[in-house]
Order: sequence, then C-alpha cells, then structure tokens
Amino acid sequence: MDNPLHDMASRWETEFSIPIHCFLFDAVFFREKAIRFNEALPSHEDWDCWMQIFSLNPVTLFSPEILAIYRLNKDGKTTDNYRMWIGFKKAIIKYQYTYRHDPVMHRLLSNKLQEMKKVYFGNQPPILSSKLFIKLSKAYKQFMPWPIQKLINSLY
Repeated sequence: MDNPLHDMASRWETEFSIPIHCFLFDAVFFREKAIRFNEALPSHEDWDCWMQIFSLNPVTLFSPEILAIYRLNKDGKTTDNYRMWIGFKKAIIKYQYTYRHDPVMHRLLSNKLQEMKKVYFGNQPPILSSKLFIKLSKAYKQFMPWPIQKLINSLY
C-alpha cells in the first residue's frame, strides 16, 4: 500500500510492527499535534500512537542502520493474549469511530478487528482470565463460592 495509515490499519502485527523506539521525533511535533500515548489501554498504546502520527501524513526518512534492539520477555504483557486482544480491540474501536465517515479506513479496521480475534483466539471465544475477573469484580471473594473460586484459579 502507498498509504502508511492504511498499512497501520490493515497489516499491523500480522505483517509488521514498529517498535516505538524506531523513529526519532522532535518533541515539538508531539506537543504541537497533541500526540500522546493512551495509557488507559492495556496494550497497543504504541499502535494507537502510530495511528495518530500517520494520520498526519508526516514526511519520513529511512535509515538502514540498526540503532536499537527490542527484547522480548517470556513473562511480558505481549504473552497475555487476552490483555493484548482487549487493548487492540479498544484501540481499533476508537479508530473505527474516528474514521466512521471514511469507508476505506472503516473497512480496513473492521477487517483487522476480525483478523486479530482469530490471531489471538483461533476459533475459540476469548476467556476471561481469573486475574482479570478478580480485578473486575470486587465481589469475587465475597460472593463467589470457594469451590468455584478454586476451579477458576486452577484454570490459569
């Protein structure tokens, strides 16, 4: 595709991803354009930031040199498919709303949402992890019978 924004919407995470440290920006760009990381997202705040940046159609220059490395941790948040799904889903829905009057972007984002659901869960529906359930339900220990708590915790 010739449109970087369309690439971000359709190919992110399945064909490429851009670690946030791969570009250098003048801080003025972020201030003037009010670009921020959405810290409320449980994941994909980098994708959200890239979408903000590429929606402005900035001039970019490529340098083939390796200037940074990206380490993966087996216990990092990228290994939690449910968390990754929720973050990406929220970010995609945000941009579906943003581009609700742009049929091309809306279609690309809708396709990406369906594609990523399959990537993270195959044909299985997402399962709410017990840790997330506990966080979402303060009444978990108060109202959930112990045998059911024990069963849920044993699954994860």
